[in-house]
Amino acid sequence: ASDVYKRQIKNKVGQDLLKIKPIDSVTKIYIPCLFAVAREDKLVAPYHVTSLYEKYAGTDKKMVWLDGGHNDFRGEDFYRTVIDFIRGVKLQKLEENLSLIHI
Repeated sequence: ASDVYKRQIKNKVGQDLLKIKPIDSVTKIYIPCLFAVAREDKLVAPYHVTSLYEKYAGTDKKMVWLDGGHNDFRGEDFYRTVIDFIRGVKLQKLEENLSLIHI
């Protein structure tokens, strides 16, 4: 079954997912980014996320460590962190735009 999914994805996106290496692209990304890593993640090893975080080219980044595994329940604290990060990014962009206005 997984071979069928791999072929379907490759046909839709035109690339083999197993050949994509996020670490090669993260040095070219500057948009704000929140990295969430689960301490007991068996699907995405935590060191992969920390490596991405360290090599990320942008300055507006945040790392959040979570208890549990990859698909475990995330409590209200995590979602509050996500919302606060997004609000902070939006506020920063608003302030930057306002500074460009000369009255």
